[in-house]
Amino acid sequence: MIYPIFYFSRLSAFFISAFCVFLMFFLQIIGVIFAAKIHLDTEKEIINLIEIGSKNGIVVACSIIFTAIFLSSFAFLIIFIKSSYHINKTLAYFDIKKFSLKSFFVYLLYLIIFLIISEGLLFYFDSKPLTLMDGLMDGASFLPMILTTTIIAPIYEELIFRGMIFGLYSNHEINQQSFLGLDSSHWTGVIISSLLFAFVHALQYDLLSTVIIFFLAILFCHARIKHGILLSMVLHIINNTLAMAMYLLGY
Repeated sequence: MIYPIFYFSRLSAFFISAFCVFLMFFLQIIGVIFAAKIHLDTEKEIINLIEIGSKNGIVVACSIIFTAIFLSSFAFLIIFIKSSYHINKTLAYFDIKKFSLKSFFVYLLYLIIFLIISEGLLFYFDSKPLTLMDGLMDGASFLPMILTTTIIAPIYEELIFRGMIFGLYSNHEINQQSFLGLDSSHWTGVIISSLLFAFVHALQYDLLSTVIIFFLAILFCHARIKHGILLSMVLHIINNTLAMAMYLLGY
């Protein structure tokens, strides 16, 4: 059965996407504060808790899990309410469906080509974006940081950016004009969701890395539109896993 697509007004789309970005930052900070108080067993001031906690791998991992749970729940709740409490319409909105093995290998090839080019640029300009991980991967924090950055973060980021925010701005109407194989009616959602995805990473990375993240997000959007959000999740997990492996190997 094909369920009708529901729409958001431009004003609603703006406020919901802006609130999602705000909520993402807010939940990360709250997660760091609570995890730092519990794990580090300290009564320091909030500013000190944030500063100390953001340098502790266990605390950061807990913050990622905290953010993933609450932000994903918020996204599903908004769409579930908008769909008049219809679970199948909600799943259709996020485009949760199977993808073929052929499509996986095609997009894996695209991702590998993209990573080769981006790593070449980072090497040429002597940019090392993952230095932010220094000090977070020691001892007991090693496994939690691996799991949260390579699996949990990609899954919830796809749900938010390629799932909810992309859908807010894509009108889903048939349009014969296309660019890079995508209907022109999708490009507003692609550009806005990719810009916001790059923006939330901009505080962690330099300008070159942020630009690369923007184009990487477009690749994930392309996969999501053509074959569903599960494929973009898998690609995102592979990307983060490869990046983490290169960091651990000293590249």
